[in-house]
Amino acid sequence: MARTVKPEVNVNKPYWQKKGGGAFRFQGQRIKRDQIFQAYESEIPKAFRDNIKKVDANGQDLERKKAEAAKKQDPQIVRRAGAWWDVYDTKGKKVNERALRIKDAQKIYDLLIAKK
Repeated sequence: MARTVKPEVNVNKPYWQKKGGGAFRFQGQRIKRDQIFQAYESEIPKAFRDNIKKVDANGQDLERKKAEAAKKQDPQIVRRAGAWWDVYDTKGKKVNERALRIKDAQKIYDLLIAKK
């Protein structure tokens, strides 16, 4: 049975995920595609910085999280077909189950605006 050494987790070092093909050596380890590792940005070779992205400890993309949080939208009334309408909330989820006439859609829209 081979002995394995668990790397020490440093709270201050950010997490990174390797993207793209191939692999590179980093601190005696071979970093492969989609592998998550900890390092300071200055420790990563400049030639490989375009192949990595910053993630959290679970592997979620930090830049995408920031963009989604900033992308909050207002409620909307969207025409479905003919004289029928749908109402969407701030998360982009449809509020009504069935298509509504414009008067009913406007009432729900006003409630969402007041709730905001």
